[in-house]
Amino acid sequence: MGGRDGSIQVLSVAEARVVRLLLGHAGEVQQLSGASRAPGLLLSLAAGGDVRLWDVAAGACVMALRVHDACAAVRACAVAMGTVAHA
Repeated sequence: MGGRDGSIQVLSVAEARVVRLLLGHAGEVQQLSGASRAPGLLLSLAAGGDVRLWDVAAGACVMALRVHDACAAVRACAVAMGTVAHA
């Protein structure tokens, strides 16, 4: 769950609680995307074009980009994660 404060809360449905807090975005988190081919990785997009790739288990950002074309950046990351084919 992305927050207006730039944080991402990872929720456990089984435990009904926040199990991890991912910090690093300066702006509001606007989109989150996971990938079945890359379990444990989470892609986030925040206001201002900040894109981050997270290792959820480690609670760490493994890649950060600042982009002008957020849609292109999210697609590029999805290709890198193996969730979509090259166009």
